[in-house]
Amino acid sequence: MAEFLSDLQKPVLETRGFRIEQLTPVDILFDDSQDMAFVALGSANHVVFIDAESREILKYILVGRRPWGLALGPDGDRLYVLNGLSDDMTVIDVSRMRPIRASRTGLVPHSVEIVE
Repeated sequence: MAEFLSDLQKPVLETRGFRIEQLTPVDILFDDSQDMAFVALGSANHVVFIDAESREILKYILVGRRPWGLALGPDGDRLYVLNGLSDDMTVIDVSRMRPIRASRTGLVPHSVEIVE
């Protein structure tokens, strides 16, 4: 039990390319297998990919301003990120961990749901 509790006290996120005070996680999403976590970091303007079991940070991805809402495509191959202050959406290729497109949206997009 003591090992479990000390493990909980270890920081999961580090800062790269932004200041610690900008680290404001606002949304978290897991893939269907629960192996990967995606976290929208709000005012840090990044999404982070995390190995859910080891809690290892796999990659920080720069997106638009103030990412809020996250959704996975039906096949789990695309991550859709709504960026509230830049009024756009970033599409990320999950396997390559790279943004592939940004598209304009309406004002202050917040939430997204993919419907097949």
